[in-house]
Amino acid sequence: MFKFISLLLNFKVKNMNRKSLLFGAILLLIAIKGMAQGPWVYGSFDNIFDDREYFSGQANSQTILGARFDAGIAFKVDSVHQIAAGMNYMFEYGSDPFALKPVPDLYYKYSIDHFRAFFGSFPRYKLLNFPLALLTDSILYYRPNIQGGLMEASGDWGYQNAFCDWTGRQTPTVHEAFMAGISGHIKYSIIYFEDYFYMYHFAGLIDNPTWVQDNGGGAFYVGIDLAGKTILDKCNFDIGGVTSYFRVRPADYNHIWGMQGRASLFYKFFGIDATYYKGGKLFLVWGDLFYRSGNYGRLDTYLKLIKTKHVDTKIDWSFHFVKGYAVDNSYQVMIRIDFPFNKN
Repeated sequence: MFKFISLLLNFKVKNMNRKSLLFGAILLLIAIKGMAQGPWVYGSFDNIFDDREYFSGQANSQTILGARFDAGIAFKVDSVHQIAAGMNYMFEYGSDPFALKPVPDLYYKYSIDHFRAFFGSFPRYKLLNFPLALLTDSILYYRPNIQGGLMEASGDWGYQNAFCDWTGRQTPTVHEAFMAGISGHIKYSIIYFEDYFYMYHFAGLIDNPTWVQDNGGGAFYVGIDLAGKTILDKCNFDIGGVTSYFRVRPADYNHIWGMQGRASLFYKFFGIDATYYKGGKLFLVWGDLFYRSGNYGRLDTYLKLIKTKHVDTKIDWSFHFVKGYAVDNSYQVMIRIDFPFNKN
């Protein structure tokens, strides 16, 4: 270890004071030595094939092919405090390896019974599960980390969380932008309630600070979960309202709303998800474009041929129904591997 520090001293770093570098290295070693548990390595791998054959003109027809690798090192200060540092990187097949910049994992996690909190830059996978009407699924591909904070309370009753995702600091070339919201799933016997809401703030560049756009939306569902009452592994039905709002200040808000019904069935390795929305033409910057039609149905049929503790696969064939247009379809083949040493 002292040999490593000696090498640091001999390494010429532009505009960096060697004594400051040594002092920082010593502090890091002291901090690591003081950790109660760790370090340990965490990691996951995703292979993505998402082919969208859309001819209705309602959404963008495209094919997304790539692989994502997220890995790092985590430490526990004690039983409730944890820090982690790593890298989340996606490579789109056929592109420059650095076309998509790696995203750093750098976060603090607090965890006790029935409550957890994350602060920093941390993977959003499985932390937020918004309906596609509000947040499109491609956000997982191109913005895999929440950069801000998330707090969640949970128990036998379900869960409720709140989050803030900072997406830009105002500069001459970058807009000030952030997203903040809540989501939850509350259950009582076979009845459940789900709530979702977020606001998206998008301001002008530093040379035009008065231009501000407000956009956001929400959804509330009430449903029944019959999985324990049937042979099916999953059997959910719900109905609810979906809304969005939009304005460019100082103009008035433009509110839009509609109704949506959803069903989800799964048995052993085969599943069906169905949804239908009818109402106003939702306008959400981060939402699925199909919902801007105001009359949209979707049917997903999928297979999970491999589903273990560490490996999850999904083959999905989706049909998109927009009134007045031919049926669009899309295909997904997804592989997710959480490495056995993942203790996060």
